[in-house]
Amino acid sequence: MHPSFLQRIDELCALLGPSSATRIEFFRRCNRLKSRRGVRFQVVTKKLGIFHVVERYTGKTWALRSSYREAMEFAIQLEEKSNRRKEGVRRMAS
Repeated sequence: MHPSFLQRIDELCALLGPSSATRIEFFRRCNRLKSRRGVRFQVVTKKLGIFHVVERYTGKTWALRSSYREAMEFAIQLEEKSNRRKEGVRRMAS
């Protein structure tokens, strides 16, 4: 690999290391574990004033909203519903 690429990779690792450590420290202080799976739904700007709520794993668009706040609220609702469904399945299996 070209030496300049190696140098940039080293610089990027040096920048991302403290960021990761800070994130872990934040979750430790909050007595929360960092989510392994991340969020399922994401708000994406398509045009000025149009926001899509997209499922990250499939790329499926779930909704269109005209304000970012409405799109975020809907994405949070979908996320909570998907989390409740998974918890219900776990309880039934126990």
